Amino acid sequence: MIAGMVFFEKSPTRLFKTKSNQTIMKKIIKNFLPALLCAVALTTGFAQTQTTTMGTPINDPAVSRRLQADLSYRNTKLGKSEVTWYESKGKGYYANYSIGSEKFLTRYDLDGKYMDTYTQSDWNGADVPEDLKTAYSKSAYKNSEVTGYWKASDPDKKGSYLELQNKQGKTSRVWVDEKGKFSSNPPKATASVKSE
Repeated sequence: MIAGMVFFEKSPTRLFKTKSNQTIMKKIIKNFLPALLCAVALTTGFAQTQTTTMGTPINDPAVSRRLQADLSYRNTKLGKSEVTWYESKGKGYYANYSIGSEKFLTRYDLDGKYMDTYTQSDWNGADVPEDLKTAYSKSAYKNSEVTGYWKASDPDKKGSYLELQNKQGKTSRVWVDEKGKFSSNPPKATASVKSE
């Protein structure tokens, strides 16, 4: 051991100059490196499939303040609840927040105009309409697991929003109108109402 340390201290570059050491190093690179790369690729792929957001966080404080003020006006129960804001490229803004045990998703268009609010509910619960479950079982998404079910909570709005996960772990989001039509695009804005 001491001789090896002395050898290394005297000439660290000689360690890889012998033929047997080069062979060992080649075997390590040949056998270990591909396994390491596979592990990194799998870990990265898994981490990417587990990340789910509605878009990217809003970086403009003025936009956040304006949207927050409107949301607080529309929902007087909001108080000081924490609200997370996202911008979905080309689709508008989204707010995720909770009031007590209820979770909400509120949408605004690209101009910052209120569109609608959804309340999270249990997909396996009794309040999911049977016609929605039937439409889902006949849809292109039927082989995915519903990991989040949100129903429109404005009095004049109908429809749902589903968060899905396929067997490979990929997350997708779909909007369902009152007729059971599925779309990856959110519904267009209609009349604005104040929610309580």
